Amino acid sequence: MKSKLAYSSTCSESLYDYLYRKLQHRSAEENQSLYNEAISKCRTQKQIKKKAGCYSGAWQKLFNAWCENRIPNIVAITLLGQQFLTASQCDDVIAFWK
Repeated sequence: MKSKLAYSSTCSESLYDYLYRKLQHRSAEENQSLYNEAISKCRTQKQIKKKAGCYSGAWQKLFNAWCENRIPNIVAITLLGQQFLTASQCDDVIAFWK
């Protein structure tokens, strides 16, 4: 079943560019939002410095899975049709396609 579906490495350049841009945009927005949320709870510069680092959410995880050919293009397209993606939903999708 897996070999009959198109993945990031086997799709057309135009589809790859489209999915890459959309997934990257969604993940960047979510990651920035997670960082802003963490920073907003800080009261001192020292607390802010402690919050520095990588903030990645479900869209980033999905983006990584798609780039690594762990989910097919059709799944990425379907999920992009949703406004939100929960961490558990993302984990379930990735686990299903292992």
